[in-house]
Amino acid sequence: MNKLVTYAVAVLVMLVAFASQADDRPYRDGTVWDITTVQVFDNLMDDYMSNLNAGYVPIMEAFKKKGWVLSYKMISFQRSSPDDWNLVLLVEYPNWASFDRAYDEWNSVVKEVFGSQTKEDDSNEERREVRIIWGTKTGREVIPKP
Repeated sequence: MNKLVTYAVAVLVMLVAFASQADDRPYRDGTVWDITTVQVFDNLMDDYMSNLNAGYVPIMEAFKKKGWVLSYKMISFQRSSPDDWNLVLLVEYPNWASFDRAYDEWNSVVKEVFGSQTKEDDSNEERREVRIIWGTKTGREVIPKP
């Protein structure tokens, strides 16, 4: 019994130490952001946005209603060079656990929006013709403590 009490006290001390260490950080953890940089080809921004409005936007709205996504944004930029990206897609998730959702849960919303695999494939092909994805990064927002 003494070993059990000693073990429990040791675990409690470690947890308190961990919690106090987290409080000493000069920031707190915020939400998780997924950021995708996109190069939309010249004069095709309207086509790309129309495609996103038909699929991406309704999917994001459905994810928001379910609480899986907090917000999403699209920000256009002027290019620094002809081969530069000019659009950023930002998606804000509540936390890292949001990504643990089963593929079938995410995909059920996508299927509802498109109605068939053929329509989803056609939409994907249309996007490939008007843009290049430069890359995606996912990270947690850090909020400074005053």
